[in-house]
Amino acid sequence: MAPSSTVIALGYLLFGMLYIAFSDRLLHLIVADLSQYTMLQTYKGWAFIVVTALGLWIALRLAWRSREQTLSRAAFSEERMRMALSAANGSAWQALISEDGHARFQAEGAFDRQDGNVGLQDLPIGDDLRTQIHPDDLVVFDDALAALTHGQDTLECEIRLQQEDGGWLW
Repeated sequence: MAPSSTVIALGYLLFGMLYIAFSDRLLHLIVADLSQYTMLQTYKGWAFIVVTALGLWIALRLAWRSREQTLSRAAFSEERMRMALSAANGSAWQALISEDGHARFQAEGAFDRQDGNVGLQDLPIGDDLRTQIHPDDLVVFDDALAALTHGQDTLECEIRLQQEDGGWLW
């Protein structure tokens, strides 16, 4: 497991404080000449930079490796979801509300692949979309959309949309 940013920062703080406190005392005990002490202080500073850079590199490498593994698992899960939706002739879509209150849809799956009535890719809400929704589902859709425009961050509803051949797609 990768260390958190708090653990890395606190580790750096603790190591830095201990290094400065104890290395200064040790250097003071073993070096009496001021010019030699000054030169060794510079080397001690360089050593601190090298050691902390190495420690940060290791911590960041672990964190990035963990992040990359998480992203890889998420991409795999997303691809599995897309395959399942495709096999079921389903779609995943989202409504994006603009600053002026208009909603636009972005879709993947069956809705996105339709060349005719059901295509939702960047389709603004309006009469065109409403004419494609099954009449029994309009109230459900309107209620979900109203919740979305009043602060709800997800639009969840099941509706049927009419296909070119007149059939209904869930």
